Amino acid sequence: MSLQLSIVLPCFNEVGNIGILISNIRNSGWDARSAEIVVVDDNSTDGTSELLFRLQSQDPNIKVITPTTRLGLSKSIHRGIMEANGSVIAVMDTDGIHDPSYLALMVKKLNNEANLVIGSRYVDGGVMQGAIYPHLSRIMNIAVKQIVKSEVLDQLCGFFVARRDDVAQIPQEYFDGFGEYFIRLIHHFEHIGNVVEIPTVHNVRAKGKRKSIRRQMAVTYLRTAWDIRSSR
Repeated sequence: MSLQLSIVLPCFNEVGNIGILISNIRNSGWDARSAEIVVVDDNSTDGTSELLFRLQSQDPNIKVITPTTRLGLSKSIHRGIMEANGSVIAVMDTDGIHDPSYLALMVKKLNNEANLVIGSRYVDGGVMQGAIYPHLSRIMNIAVKQIVKSEVLDQLCGFFVARRDDVAQIPQEYFDGFGEYFIRLIHHFEHIGNVVEIPTVHNVRAKGKRKSIRRQMAVTYLRTAWDIRSSR
């Protein structure tokens, strides 16, 4: 499995989290030691780049991409996917929220029954830890789901596995902005094949500060959902 798997990690100022995440991936209980890890370091200023190059010197299956200008989250993900070598792509956040121990099951589901597998907070058994943000996130997910008329419960988590050939068919312009790319990605996959959600526990951010502004995100996500609906 892992010989064909590339794990794409978009990263900006995550010096306190990225090393722990890579270690957790490598020690997640399956043959993850040989999976390709593609880190797109989006011009970090906190020492993340230096840490990544040290890790790369110790692990030949780590690829570090350093764009010359800031890309933002969505474009960083697209860049990582395009430069990955695996036939299967996984995408995870680098702040400790997503747990790599779910990857083995997600890849198995992809191979057996799905075109897109999502590590979901909102199917039975899924959990999002935290105090206030989980409630706001659930409300936003419900709103987006209703607007785009989707069957997918978690429209915003950004934790997924798909075949590289399928992801490569997504128009590049879908990878724009922050997390709204994921709404577009789900819409694409619901039209080409089967989307499966598995329950996962999403942790609170391990270290550092959130990169997103919640009010701005809410407006952008709702606008994206309406754009998708009106384009039908």
